[in-house]
Amino acid sequence: MDFISRTNCDLHKEYLRTLKLKMSIFEKSYPGMTGKSCREILKLPIKRSEREEAAALKADILAHELYFSSFSSANTASPLLRDVYGSEAAFVYELSSAAMKSEGFLFICYDKTGRIGWQSCSKPIEMFSSGLVPILALDLCEHAYFCDYFFDKERYVKAAVAHLDLSKIKKS
Repeated sequence: MDFISRTNCDLHKEYLRTLKLKMSIFEKSYPGMTGKSCREILKLPIKRSEREEAAALKADILAHELYFSSFSSANTASPLLRDVYGSEAAFVYELSSAAMKSEGFLFICYDKTGRIGWQSCSKPIEMFSSGLVPILALDLCEHAYFCDYFFDKERYVKAAVAHLDLSKIKKS
């Protein structure tokens, strides 16, 4: 991830490791939870507070894993974006504008009809229980950029969006 420092990347990875450890405790306590989606976890016959916490943890893990896999240092292209938006640059402009207004995560996703768009979520569970299919993710929480960009969210968004692996956006 060329747009954040090694220290910032390591902090993010440590946070993800902590989330996974917490999730493993849930999975040991409730073996039927292992391998389940967020939606499936929310339907388990366990205490409501515990299934909601476990589903939120799972969603946070999925969001961070997607975030780590959303970038490339290569110049990437997407014929789908060219077809829908006219160019990758037009998509990036609209996405950047949306990112500046968003907090939490911004997911590039397919809707139920297979059309490309994005969804801003203050909590990742909103995405992973929605039925939308996330392709790429931007972490827009202050902790994601403060270490490198301080309060300059715009500079972080420009750098992050410039490194998105747009080749992952294909016809579904």
